[in-house]
Amino acid sequence: MKDIGIRLASGIVFLVLVVGSILFINKTFIPFLAVFTFITAVGLWEFYRICENEKIYVQKRHGIFVGTGIFFITALISVDHAFFKYQLLVLPLMYAVFIRELFRNRENPF
Repeated sequence: MKDIGIRLASGIVFLVLVVGSILFINKTFIPFLAVFTFITAVGLWEFYRICENEKIYVQKRHGIFVGTGIFFITALISVDHAFFKYQLLVLPLMYAVFIRELFRNRENPF
């Protein structure tokens, strides 16, 4: 019963943060960006943790950094807080994962 109470409380806090950041997006973009960047990072961390449990060893820190960076850049461009030319940073970030994987000393890089 204690576990359900903790999950319920954390779910309510999460719901308030998400709905609040969406409602106040017109006034300021910072809470929205902070909440959803955090959600992206935690989601990627959870995904990589599941991969490691299945004995699939991935580039955890690099993947979280790249995924969060791509979200951050795209979110800033979507509300005209950054220029579209910064969207060109997304391509090198995506390919950096593959290039880094090739130079790891592994028998099967992919």
